[in-house]
Amino acid sequence: GSRQARGVDRLAGVDLEYRGGSVFEFGGDWTVLAVDDRSEKPLLAMRPFGKGHVVIGARGLFGQKPDASDPINKAWVGPLLAELAETKPIDPGKPHRRTWVEHAREIGPLTLEYHDGTEPFADAIYQVYLEVRPHLEVITGCDPSPGMVKALLILPTGGGGFSSGARIAIGAWWGNYPEKRYPMVELIAHEAGHSWVLPHAEPLWNEPIATYLGILVGQRMGMPEADETLARQIAKGRRHDPDYDAIDPLSDGAPRDLIWGKSYLVFEALRREHGEDFLAKYFAAKRRLITKDREDYSMDDCVAVWSVALGTDLFPWFRSYAFDVDSSRTDIELDQGRS
Repeated sequence: GSRQARGVDRLAGVDLEYRGGSVFEFGGDWTVLAVDDRSEKPLLAMRPFGKGHVVIGARGLFGQKPDASDPINKAWVGPLLAELAETKPIDPGKPHRRTWVEHAREIGPLTLEYHDGTEPFADAIYQVYLEVRPHLEVITGCDPSPGMVKALLILPTGGGGFSSGARIAIGAWWGNYPEKRYPMVELIAHEAGHSWVLPHAEPLWNEPIATYLGILVGQRMGMPEADETLARQIAKGRRHDPDYDAIDPLSDGAPRDLIWGKSYLVFEALRREHGEDFLAKYFAAKRRLITKDREDYSMDDCVAVWSVALGTDLFPWFRSYAFDVDSSRTDIELDQGRS
């Protein structure tokens, strides 16, 4: 168990794992179930609500991976939730009712969607979006793909966001917002950035390129955290591949930090060599060459698009960074000039 967390009340004596992070302050109508060993601040608490209960817990009690592949504490989380749900009548013949957003209003070209609890954040986050978007348009040289970014959903969470293309969703207090602004700028640019790469997601670096867009926006807005984020990730990748020339990031089991660090390294090298508009050239070429009805978009295709965009055969250059790419595996002709 963790030395940093301790179960109390009905979790007294239960072995807890805790990855660190948020602590809470609760009123007297909450029953605290776990505390941080050092500060004695609550990490998990419950209270009755309607015919059931509400449970609030620190993210560090539930693993760190977005795909939930590290379900720490599952030995007691499941039984606890099942026990607390016993008092809530459930009709197995009644289908699950989806919970929609409570409020929506049109603001310019966007529908702003939020709940009662996120309303205080909604307008401020929308203003950040308005700051971010022009930078994305300059960096990419274009608007989002047709039909994208029509709604901005404010989520009642600090756990990040998601993008469905047409809708981007942003956690209301991601990165300790509003006390800290850079994480929110990066997140909004990241989620919106997914709407630029569609209809074909990027191979390998679909997530890294979205965060890289956020880093570039942060740099353009004069935020020192952007450079720090970039340098930190490239350094993490070097722990696995010091010169970034040994491990193929496309190989099975390639470490996450290696994939992200090498992606950033490649982007920065292309930026230095081909200028600040290198991504704008790429997006222009991708939209011209990769049609909506194309079956897939491979890394070989991607390097071919980069080659056309920048007017040079980049396959040998990518192979020097241990990418397993080959121009014979793509139908995109390299010798067709810049887009």
